[in-house]
Amino acid sequence: MISELLRTECSSYSINRDVCNETIEISRAELVAALPITLRPTSPRPDDIRICNFRIPRDIGMHAVCEEDESGPLWNSSLCLMGSLADIHLDCYGITQLVVNIQCNQLWLLWPATAHNLSWWSIHIQSSHEISTVDAINGMCGLEMLYAKEPQAFILPPYHFHAVITFDTSIHAKVSLWGFQWLEQFRRGFKWVIDFTTNYQRYDISSEEAERMLVSAQKNGLDGWMTVAKTFSDQPHADELRDWVASAAEGIQNALMIIHTS
Repeated sequence: MISELLRTECSSYSINRDVCNETIEISRAELVAALPITLRPTSPRPDDIRICNFRIPRDIGMHAVCEEDESGPLWNSSLCLMGSLADIHLDCYGITQLVVNIQCNQLWLLWPATAHNLSWWSIHIQSSHEISTVDAINGMCGLEMLYAKEPQAFILPPYHFHAVITFDTSIHAKVSLWGFQWLEQFRRGFKWVIDFTTNYQRYDISSEEAERMLVSAQKNGLDGWMTVAKTFSDQPHADELRDWVASAAEGIQNALMIIHTS
């Protein structure tokens, strides 16, 4: 499956590197050279990850919307090299993700977005402190572990912290989802984003980083929730969701104004 995914016209790939929270951009030639011979593609092809023909399970698709274009769901893939560690992080602010482990030998460490964990993250994400997975294991609560050794899929809820240890070259794909079943988790995380960014000086992060978080919350969160309200307009809470999204968007603009005038 990895060799199939590599038969693309992508000019570069994002790779999780070593045991630090760092991503590097490498060319396709460099990536292929780093792989074992058995995993290297034998010829190029113009397709992308859609050649895998992934499908969102019916019981999820009936009650959620996904990020998509005219050709269907927008799946993203991550290729992790043997021995790498993706330190604890949030992929982006506010989305649910359906993660599909394609060819994996990885350990996923997962922490829920509880009040304690969000507060802990606020302190340790400071630019003056290099956060690590070991810190999170010692300081955060509710750790769950998923050992991915064969093809499988799972849901990563909004604002779920996670780290990934890769034992052998692995690849997984993911697609963004929004649905009423994840709304309360998103709202809890969104409230934290507003508080964190408007008090960015207290947490010793830059105004640029605070603004980036707000823009991500708008693009990766609120826009999707408005689509949910429109798609499932017959649901009892659709009008309430639409009103909340409008209020939350105003909250983002107010937070940006505070940042720009501070």
